[in-house]
Amino acid sequence: MAANSPEVQTIYDSATQTVVKVNGYCDTTVTTNTTIVVPKTLAFANTNQTCLLALTSIQYAVHANGYVQLAWQGSSTNTPIYTFGPSLAGTFSCSIPNNASTPTGNVVLVQQGMVALDTYVFILTFDKVAGYANGNYAYAKDGGAA
Repeated sequence: MAANSPEVQTIYDSATQTVVKVNGYCDTTVTTNTTIVVPKTLAFANTNQTCLLALTSIQYAVHANGYVQLAWQGSSTNTPIYTFGPSLAGTFSCSIPNNASTPTGNVVLVQQGMVALDTYVFILTFDKVAGYANGNYAYAKDGGAA
């Protein structure tokens, strides 16, 4: 694994859910908009439309001097999902839909203030909510599982 270029591993990818592991270490202070999840490349995706995900669980360990931020990528600006500060570890369940302005569907990572040998690992669980051949299209409209 190269510094400042996170290693992304798809652990599980079904018609309705995806689990991704993101592992990285740093040797510079700023890396912006590193794409870690491209929904159109996941199983059952309709590549002719925007495929949207909802983040439902995060397991994390960040051992850093700076911070790491996960964000929904928009066509012009990103919408932060969550920012992880120095020396944090834990897990939580959530339901965070992609609410980026003109969303691409992608999930990006930003690291700021990192120094040599700072590390992070995330295990992210996503529900597939729109753009997938899974019958789950009602999710995006009502904010919950179909």
